[in-house]
Amino acid sequence: MAEVVERPAALSAADLEAIRWRLDGGTLREVVDNKDALRELGERLDDPLAEETDNVAKAGLLSVRAEVYRLLGELGMAAAAVRLALAHAETAQDVQSTVIAQAELAHILRLRKDYEEADRLFTKAAGADVPDPLRSVVHENAGRCCFDQGRHMEALDHFAQAVRLGRPDDQELAERIGVCLEAVYIHVLRDGWGPYPRARD
Repeated sequence: MAEVVERPAALSAADLEAIRWRLDGGTLREVVDNKDALRELGERLDDPLAEETDNVAKAGLLSVRAEVYRLLGELGMAAAAVRLALAHAETAQDVQSTVIAQAELAHILRLRKDYEEADRLFTKAAGADVPDPLRSVVHENAGRCCFDQGRHMEALDHFAQAVRLGRPDDQELAERIGVCLEAVYIHVLRDGWGPYPRARD
């Protein structure tokens, strides 16, 4: 008798949240300690992605896959996944899915040091008509991108926006912004404030 192979359970939103990452205070990059668990989550996306036909749902799954690849440091795979996510979101004309994909692609481009395109996408995503908590995440990551470029005043502007748009009771946001502010001030003491903020166009 053939052995029955159990298929992994469907991925829930809580699964990805269970993978904890920490923000490196020197680079403002995410660091994942349990990469094996994260890789397992990525594999569990295969079946839902193959079966899903709704463009919005598929865009969401692909954005999650892109995040998994990005956290694993596999930026080429992450970029491919998120560009597919963006295509599905734009086909569905769903603003929120589009912003999530744009912000994820910008995050990947930041890690690849393609700052000009990353900044353009962050600006576009931050200006969209989406819920404030999502715009808060966009500004937080845009601030880290500015930090990488030595644009410390602009980074502080984004971090302030992230706090203003975030939920008042979001303790994790407060802690992350605290790490970001400390990193900015350390670099300001060493390197100065950098260029003045650019216009938001």
